Amino acid sequence: MDRALAFDEVDKVKTRGKGWIHSPEFDLSFFILSPALGFALALVGVQFAPLLPLVALGGSYFIGVPHYLASFAFFFGDENRRYANRYWYLFYAVPVLILATVTALYAAGSTAIVHAAMFVWNLYHVATQSSGILSLYRQLSGGGQVERKWAHRTILFANAAMACWFLERFPPLWNPLVAVHGGFPDLLRFGCLGAALIFAVGYVHAIARRGFPLSTAEAACLVSSLLLFTPYLWVEDSNFATLTMLIGHFIQYLAIVWLLNRRKYRPASGSRGQRGLGRISESRILVALFILAAGLVFVILDRGSQILQISLAFFVFFNALAFTHFYLDGLIWAFRNPFIRKTVGPFLTLEAQRLR
Repeated sequence: MDRALAFDEVDKVKTRGKGWIHSPEFDLSFFILSPALGFALALVGVQFAPLLPLVALGGSYFIGVPHYLASFAFFFGDENRRYANRYWYLFYAVPVLILATVTALYAAGSTAIVHAAMFVWNLYHVATQSSGILSLYRQLSGGGQVERKWAHRTILFANAAMACWFLERFPPLWNPLVAVHGGFPDLLRFGCLGAALIFAVGYVHAIARRGFPLSTAEAACLVSSLLLFTPYLWVEDSNFATLTMLIGHFIQYLAIVWLLNRRKYRPASGSRGQRGLGRISESRILVALFILAAGLVFVILDRGSQILQISLAFFVFFNALAFTHFYLDGLIWAFRNPFIRKTVGPFLTLEAQRLR
């Protein structure tokens, strides 16, 4: 029996409802309600200011870092590695160029450019992941592909409006905009809000043409995606608002990577790297140990760089890692690519779960 069909039957048993990627419990915990943890951390940081550094460290290193590193699981799959080797200039040369660019900007004292680019790319990256997960729910519930662009742009511009509403809290982007023209920030925030409303109208119209309502899972994912950026509206520290917004995104990403690898590489076979990936994905304990170890390594790197007075090198590495994650994700989750559709799609939108 084909492996995809075999796992189709396994997950058919596990999924006790229509339109869920894995199961109601799993999806609600890791895809839909995960932003609530970020909101809870935001409340702790706001109400108990002395705890803010500890919350920021925990969120950044023990949730954020494992999420960044999870992108590299792609290279442990045998067919993925062969594909990456064929297009080495995309998968290997560009990340080196990213590291060189970030290093050059830090050396030139242009850290504001790095931070501004991170802010903007984060916005697009997170909104794209949210709309991507929503697309999975749409396919599982039988929605039309035409809705995708409306949903993505609605989420993107709604998130952008919230991120930019108090942009004065983020000087690396606010200062250059105001330097060009004092009215640019207002144009940006109201322009994003207007665009979100326009695309939302188009999205509602596209949904109405379905002939049946959104599934519970799809509706819940949509609401979660629209609320994800709300910390920007009530957390005054922009960097902390970004982190608490990202917590939900981090958890979603770790869950989707774990689920993909668990379905695709079980039972473990192939090269040593692929077998290792399969074994890790089979064990929640090994996944937890990976997350803990990744966080501890980066805490040590952070503290060690401070002791050795080479913190700048650590920041260059950390930011380059984040940009590389953004870039690689644009390649390894690009469903418009036939290779990605063939090697990823069947394990996330299983045919048995599409039955309505």
